Amino acid sequence: MKIAFFTDTYEPQINGVVTSINAFAKCMERHGNTVSIFCPSPGGNHKKNIFTFPSIDFSRYPGYRIGIPVKKIKNFDVFHVHTPFSVGLAGVAAARFHKKPVVGTFHTLIPEFTDYFIKTRRFKALLKKAAWRYSAWFYNMCDVVIAPSPEIRTLLKRHGIRKRIVVVPTGIEKPEKIRKERLRKKYKFPENSKIILHVGRISKEKNIDFILTSLKNKPDNWTLIIASDGPEKKNLKELASYLGIKNVIFTGFISKEKLNGLYFLADVLVVASKSETQGIVVAEAAARGLSVVSLDAPVIANFIRKNKAGIVAREKNFLSSIKKALEKNKPAAMKGCTIEETTKSLLNIYKSLSPSGFV
Repeated sequence: MKIAFFTDTYEPQINGVVTSINAFAKCMERHGNTVSIFCPSPGGNHKKNIFTFPSIDFSRYPGYRIGIPVKKIKNFDVFHVHTPFSVGLAGVAAARFHKKPVVGTFHTLIPEFTDYFIKTRRFKALLKKAAWRYSAWFYNMCDVVIAPSPEIRTLLKRHGIRKRIVVVPTGIEKPEKIRKERLRKKYKFPENSKIILHVGRISKEKNIDFILTSLKNKPDNWTLIIASDGPEKKNLKELASYLGIKNVIFTGFISKEKLNGLYFLADVLVVASKSETQGIVVAEAAARGLSVVSLDAPVIANFIRKNKAGIVAREKNFLSSIKKALEKNKPAAMKGCTIEETTKSLLNIYKSLSPSGFV
């Protein structure tokens, strides 16, 4: 099967959309399919089957670029759009031109991002309403809409998306196990130290400033590791210094292998974002037996409760919840889907959209 992915965000960015795209593409190709990825040009060279459009910087959100789809897009068996902006629109247009099915994944709660761009409550509400109207218009042009969690499917229906919505989360790869003791020795952490880990793009919507503020009075033997990078890194470093928090490490962008090591090195994963559509990092942590402490936000909180993967906390008891998780030191009881299972589900959706099944 020849499949085209369209995304307004891609490498060198590292975020949930990119992680999902790469995981599905890699697994689909293992099963004999061809996946071509269309995205904005980052100004560098991409690997095989990556097709870039000229792009310009998106000044309101550092690190992101706006693609200008000027190239002719050839025919594919299925067109899968992962974002609803210029490149996503090009994918929908190409699918219509070639009279082929189009699938759309709702990865990001775009309407919730208005909280970080608009300060006035009145205009924030108007922009959020407009963002939902646009999202409904875009995804109603798709033949099938993929929601990464049941909570997001319910939300999409509530906001006017009438097309068939199927829940397909991003599955996780089976992790290579690494002994914690070996990692502690390698990175020279004392035996009595406790490692608190945050994984994800360092941006406003991840609410990392709340985590730092909550850890202001943490014990001296706790180390907070903030993995990945992003536009808020400088501000968060300044905040940590202002609060006088010791032992805070910003890793910058790291490889999947190093991230896997951090999951096994850590004693607890912390999550404070309230705008997640699925819990990729939570699933990755739980699959490695790492407990999670998260704020009570619908998608992540429900995942933790369902899988007994950690503690759902309130803002006022976030620090005490971390202490509780460290004292319990109980491995998570994760039974999540593998990337093989979720890729099979996605391929079956593709095949259901054609009478011939793409045989």
